[in-house]
Amino acid sequence: MRPRREAMVSVPSPHRLIEMFETIAELEGRVRTLAARRLTTEDGRLIKVAHLACVAAAATGDPEIYYGVNRGFHEAICRASRNAFLGEQALILHKRLSAYRRVQLRARNRLGQTLAEHDGILEAIRQGNEELAAKRLRDHVLVQGERFSDMMLNFAAATPFGAYFAGWRHAR
Repeated sequence: MRPRREAMVSVPSPHRLIEMFETIAELEGRVRTLAARRLTTEDGRLIKVAHLACVAAAATGDPEIYYGVNRGFHEAICRASRNAFLGEQALILHKRLSAYRRVQLRARNRLGQTLAEHDGILEAIRQGNEELAAKRLRDHVLVQGERFSDMMLNFAAATPFGAYFAGWRHAR
């Protein structure tokens, strides 16, 4: 927003989105590594509660309800990392990518896949397996290949910026 002028909307290019998803995958992977190393009983309980909230939200079949609750799962793991700065940076980028992450939840069977991925992440953290927790989280966050194509096409259909992305598949 600029005083006495129209609002400006920044729409990142598909290339920039890939870079942003790669970056958040690395940030959140590191957060999960630290959470696996530093997990307390209370943190484990809070992460489990957040995961169960995701299960209940997914049962509604509404990606918007699920998305709001899913943020709580990621925030609980950020707190468990005991690195507030790293967690803040991950959540800032998470927020910046929220529109794109929301859209990818509309992909067919994505809610169920996300829950299965959360199960794997939660298990790796509980086991204290830092490498596996980070790998599973990176795989969970990183949108690439077919998923990214699907997400871009869904975004094009669901937003007023759709025309910007409509030719993406052909332009790459």
